[in-house]
Amino acid sequence: MPAKKSEKPSPREYKLDPENARIHEERDSDAVAESLEAFGAGRSIVVDNEDYVVAGNSTYEQAKKLGIPILEVETEGEVLVAIKRKDLSREDEKRIGLALADNRTQELSRFDDAKVDELLDRIRSSDLAIDLERIGFETIEIDELGSGLGEGLRNRRKLALLTVSLPRPMWKEVLAVIDRVREERSDEIAAIRKKNETDDTKGIAVWMICKESRSVS
Repeated sequence: MPAKKSEKPSPREYKLDPENARIHEERDSDAVAESLEAFGAGRSIVVDNEDYVVAGNSTYEQAKKLGIPILEVETEGEVLVAIKRKDLSREDEKRIGLALADNRTQELSRFDDAKVDELLDRIRSSDLAIDLERIGFETIEIDELGSGLGEGLRNRRKLALLTVSLPRPMWKEVLAVIDRVREERSDEIAAIRKKNETDDTKGIAVWMICKESRSVS
């Protein structure tokens, strides 16, 4: 279905996402507002069919306060909407400022880790065929510490989602250790997989490493 563009700015009121996993504090919000005032609107926002903001909550909130009109484009995700700023050229300092502000304001907000874990667990428990690691969430699921694998792997509600954030060189070292354990102890891991009805060999490898570390200490 081709995208449909409103001929006039949308008079509709959108609603902020109650499940938004980003935390926008005063510094971030002020920076978004200052960017909109200094450089104008650049990045588009995304809303769902119930008029809840999916992406761009802070941008929409600040644009609304500033009275910036919104032009709505309807799609089903089959096209990428490009915002063409006819007033900007490649050597324009205003264009440079907009590009820097666009990147910087995203860095100023931060994730609500508990909400991220909750939302990732919902995705992993759904029928969506998506590899979360490929969209940047390098996660390992392990059973709650101290409870062993057992029923925890049969009942996802007993699982804890551990999100690890490390510099890429350190993360590669962690993955190398996990992969070595998976290779060297593949028979043990296969038995645990069968017993606990799980295919998460990374999670099992991490559990084995942690269990042995606790025994040594």
